[in-house]
Amino acid sequence: MKIPHKPIVLTLLFISAIFLFTDCAKTASMRRIDRNSHRAGRSIENSKSAKVQKAEAKQAKQKEDEKKAYEKKQEKELKHREKMQTKATRERMKETRNKADKNNDKYKEPFFRRIFGRKKPKT
Repeated sequence: MKIPHKPIVLTLLFISAIFLFTDCAKTASMRRIDRNSHRAGRSIENSKSAKVQKAEAKQAKQKEDEKKAYEKKQEKELKHREKMQTKATRERMKETRNKADKNNDKYKEPFFRRIFGRKKPKT
């Protein structure tokens, strides 16, 4: 029985040609960036200057601080609104909140799925 070598050799040549031509398809500027990116210790995707990275980090921190301040303000306002009510109303509000929490807990996933399930990405 004769083993057909021709198709195997042709497929290997075809695959190697694809890899060779994908590198040739890059423009001269892209090859230059590839060549120089390892020297600077950064990839093409992360080729931002230090000044730009610092500015972006500062902006992200500022957004996070604003978000925290907003949440803190919301919490303070909720407490203030509750404080304005009479004692009987506050107790009704508390009962309603507890009842709502109890009803909302019914629709959680089972504990084993929460523990062993796929992790959700943080947003």
